[in-house]
Amino acid sequence: MWPRIYFGVLAAAILAVGFFTYYSWSWLESIGRPQDAVAGYQATSGLAWTLLCITSIVLLFMAAAVMWTRERAWALWVTFAYFAVFLAIEGFYLDHEYQQLLEQSTGVDAKLWATPVINVLTIIGAAVVTIGLQYLIVTVHRRFYPETPAVDLDAENESSRLM
Repeated sequence: MWPRIYFGVLAAAILAVGFFTYYSWSWLESIGRPQDAVAGYQATSGLAWTLLCITSIVLLFMAAAVMWTRERAWALWVTFAYFAVFLAIEGFYLDHEYQQLLEQSTGVDAKLWATPVINVLTIIGAAVVTIGLQYLIVTVHRRFYPETPAVDLDAENESSRLM
C-alpha cells in the first residue's frame, strides 16, 4: 500500500515542481520587458523552490514509511534523486540563464561564483540527511523487531537434537 501511495505523491510532486520550473524557464525566454521577465522569474522560481522543499519533506516521510514496512531503502534514494535533479536544474541551468538575463537587462556583471557551490553543498547535505535517515530507520526498526537468534544444536547434547 505505501509504495503505491508514494508513487502517486511522487508523480504529483514531479508534475507540480516540473510545471513551476518550466514556467520559470519560460519567463527567462520572454521577449517582453526584461524587468518584467526578471520579476516573473523571481516569483515563479521562488514558488518552485518552496514547492520542491515541501514535497521533498513529504516524500521523505512517506519514504520512511515505505522503508519501515518493506525494509528497503529505495524510496529514500528516489526522493533524494528527485530533490537533486530539480535542484540541479534550478540551480545550475536556470540560475545561469537568470544571471545572463540580468547582465543583458541591467548591464551589471551578475555572475555569482558561490551559487553552484551552494547548490553542490545542498545536494551533498541532502545525501547526508538521506544516509542518516536510513541509518535511523534501520536502528529503530531493529529495536522494535529484534532478529531472533538461530537455534544452536549441540551435537554432544542429546536433549538438543530433534527426534
